[in-house]
Order: sequence, then C-alpha cells, then structure tokens
Amino acid sequence: MFGSRGITNSVQNIFGYWLTSRVQQALLANGSGCFDSSNDCTPLNIFGIAGSVTPDMLNFVQGNSGITTNVKLSQARGTINGDTPLQLWAKNPVSFAIGTEYRKYTSNILPDALALNGDIAGGGFGGAPPIVHGGLDVYEGFAEVIAPIVSDRPFFDELQLEAGIRRSHYTLAAEPTLLAAQGLSSNPKFNTTTWKVAGSWSPVRDIKFRGAFNRAVRAPNISELFTPITTILTNLAVDPCAGTTNPAAVRAGLPLNPNLNNAALRAVCIAQGAPAAQIGQITNPTGGQANLTTGGSLRLHPETATTWTVGAWSCFMPRA
Repeated sequence: MFGSRGITNSVQNIFGYWLTSRVQQALLANGSGCFDSSNDCTPLNIFGIAGSVTPDMLNFVQGNSGITTNVKLSQARGTINGDTPLQLWAKNPVSFAIGTEYRKYTSNILPDALALNGDIAGGGFGGAPPIVHGGLDVYEGFAEVIAPIVSDRPFFDELQLEAGIRRSHYTLAAEPTLLAAQGLSSNPKFNTTTWKVAGSWSPVRDIKFRGAFNRAVRAPNISELFTPITTILTNLAVDPCAGTTNPAAVRAGLPLNPNLNNAALRAVCIAQGAPAAQIGQITNPTGGQANLTTGGSLRLHPETATTWTVGAWSCFMPRA
C-alpha cells in the first residue's frame, strides 16, 4: 500500500505591458494635464517627435500583472500480487496482481484583477484569461495475470500469455455557476475500461516473438473540462479562407489560394462569418495572429483507441 500528496504552486509574472485604462486616461489631456488626474496621471504624447514619450509617461501607463496556478494531486493505492498454486507445463507458476487506486485532482488558475479585467494591452497577451477552477475524483480497480504455458520443450523454450483489465470511475467537481452555464444540474460522471491481451513465444532461448492487443483510454483533463468559454489570441499566419483564385488579384497582392474552389471550404468560411461576397478577397491576419474563442466542456467523454503491437527480439550470446 502507498499514498502520496503533491502540491505545485506557480506564479507567472507579466511585466512591461501597457494598461488600456491608463493609456485612455493619459491621452485625455491638454496642455495643463490630464482631465482625470487620479493615480498621478502623466499626459501621454504619442504624436510627438522621437523621444517625446518620456520615462514618466511610460511609468504611468505600464503595469505588472500575475497569474497564480495551484495544482494538487492526492493518491492512494493498494496491491496484492504473487504466485498461484496453478502451474502448467512451465517452470514458473501462474502469477497475478489485483488492486485498487484512488486519485483526486484539483486545479485553480487565478489571474489578478488587471489580467482578469482585460486591462493589459498588447498582442503578446491576447485577451483576458479566465478563472479556471475544478477537480475530479477517480476510483479504480485492476487485475493482471501472467501465465507461463510451456517452457524448456523443443520449439518452446518459453510460451507465455498475459492479460489485464482496469476499470475507472470518474466524478467531476465543478462550481455551480459553471454547471448552470453549461446547462447541467449536477456534476457529470463517467466510466472507462482498459484492457490488454498479450503473448510471447521463444522457440529457442535466443529468439522471442511477442504481440499485444490493447484498449487504450484518455480521459479529459481539468483544462479541457473546466475552462470557461473565452476569446484569446492564437497564431494564424495563413487563413484558410484568405487569398484568391483570380490571377489578376494575385498581381494586385492577394495570395493565390486554389483551395477556395472547394465548395466545402467555402461553406465553412461562410459559416465562420466570412461574407460570401468577400470569399476570394480576404487577406491573411496582420502579424500572423487572430482571435480564437475556445473553452472546455463538462460534457466531454474519454477518448478510446484499440491498438496492437507485434515484435521480435534476438540476442545471440556465446554459451559456456
């Protein structure tokens, strides 16, 4: 049996960005000073000659911000393993392992007031980061068996089978406001099952063939589940809806984009808000950046995959 408790606390500090509210306050000024003199306002001259923006002006409009992230993981596991009385035609008996595990994840992302209110200006910051708060509990049971079938026989130096299964139960822990925003009356729950069947065969001691068939599962993480819908900045050097199929327009500066002849792509562009009449005349984003509206969903379900692997191993060593 074992248990563990992990806590990670981090703070991201953001320096040198201009504050939108301070810039607006500093620009609303005349020769005698700011119309709103609070916070020791210093008028900002952005239309002067080089050097007209003084250190005092910069000190007034610049601000520091921070985002605090707290992550916790509690874990406990109990396992029983050993050999069974069952021994087939091999030198080793059938062995097993059974156990149970509990994990509790919690995460909090807390921007300060400046970041949360979207007062930090600048393309690098993008948009106001949301508060992310959530957690989940996981209860699991698992079992595994390794069964040596034959050993030390002609063409069967070793033949072995393996099997395992893990059943997991997830319970989410969301704030009532987030549940209401997503139209849910209670915290969602879901189950997952992973399993494997594998085997290996060594016709002689120096050669082994092996294979496995597995069901893999990836449950959604806290960010994918609990992040509120928000608009942020993303990198986008080439807009799939940008460009033209008209050679004359290419000569005028628009990039050639033959994909715009695809009716499905045109339909997606229009569905995303591009006016139909503008398809073929859209330019790529300035600075290679664009707004992206994204967020998590408490309705997400685990991803599953069925995989198989095969392999061979050899090691020819001189024998004594």
